[in-house]
Amino acid sequence: MHRTDLREFDFVPYQRSADLVLVDAAHAYESVMHDSRRAFQVVAPGGCIIWDDYHPTQWESVRALNHIASDHELIHVAPTRLVVHLAPR
Repeated sequence: MHRTDLREFDFVPYQRSADLVLVDAAHAYESVMHDSRRAFQVVAPGGCIIWDDYHPTQWESVRALNHIASDHELIHVAPTRLVVHLAPR
């Protein structure tokens, strides 16, 4: 587990190696997009990315995840605030 500012973290050693990535940080659109790009870099084939805060009160998160869904299959786990992506093997 790494709790850090993702703008300063070296992701190179972790590319395509994480079975589970949880994205739950800043809720601004650009922050969600940045953290999501990093999540897609490190998730292993067959791994899972989970985002929190998919809820109308977090409109910027919702907008970013809706944008990401245009390129990646995302699943909203109703009635929760979670969204999941299963990386292809």
